[in-house]
Amino acid sequence: GVHKALEKSKSINFAQAICLRWLRIVPSYMLMMGIVGWLLPLMSDGPLWNKRIGLESQRCQDNWWLNLLFINNYIRADNQCLLLSWYLACEMQFFIVAIFAIYVLWRWPRVGYVLFAALLIASIGVPFYVTYYGRYSGVLKLYASSLLVDPFSNDHFTSVYVKSHNRAGPYIIGLLTGYLMVTLSAANYKFSKRMIILGFLILFGGGYAHQTHGFWFYQKDRPYSLLENAIYAGFHRITFSVGVGWIALTYYTTGFGTPLTE
Repeated sequence: GVHKALEKSKSINFAQAICLRWLRIVPSYMLMMGIVGWLLPLMSDGPLWNKRIGLESQRCQDNWWLNLLFINNYIRADNQCLLLSWYLACEMQFFIVAIFAIYVLWRWPRVGYVLFAALLIASIGVPFYVTYYGRYSGVLKLYASSLLVDPFSNDHFTSVYVKSHNRAGPYIIGLLTGYLMVTLSAANYKFSKRMIILGFLILFGGGYAHQTHGFWFYQKDRPYSLLENAIYAGFHRITFSVGVGWIALTYYTTGFGTPLTE
């Protein structure tokens, strides 16, 4: 959308773009925080209700402003209002970086290519580094018993999983896929059927296989390999995203034939 807007108007108001996105999200977001923070505690009673809902309510009363600034996944990440709100924070942070990166790619293509290459390398290197030197697992391990424990008490969740710098890879792949979809479609480029099938088998198949490797990290009797966990942390989001991106790119530019194209 940003690239098409640039092609049409030849400029972009960065502050306006960010404010419009903020305004699209915030009204319903504030309503939800208000319900959890002030209304939900009044809807029932009891020792377990007060213990669990009271905690979530207090978190929203104390930290709602961090959510409105979309920095709750970095500041007081172990005491966030709304458990899944870290995802919205990541999305907003990615969006802000993305509009500047896309503008550079549109305005100075060669510089943009270098910038996106650097971002892609960083999106692999940073989670590798964090996992390796923090001696974390390559995946966030969740068990049935995890449902009975406060997620914010899990150091991996608050220090690694919710941080934008550890999960930027798929977003960058998505941006590059969108850029290629627009440029290749404009050039009327078509992939051969052989290339589509081969790419699907290698990229999507390989990415899916890489995802399923995470199963082995759950084996309690399996020795911990620091390098294996770091490599998996660095690559598993990227490999799967490339496969999905390949499907989107080839479908958009070439189509798979009936009935998918229709």
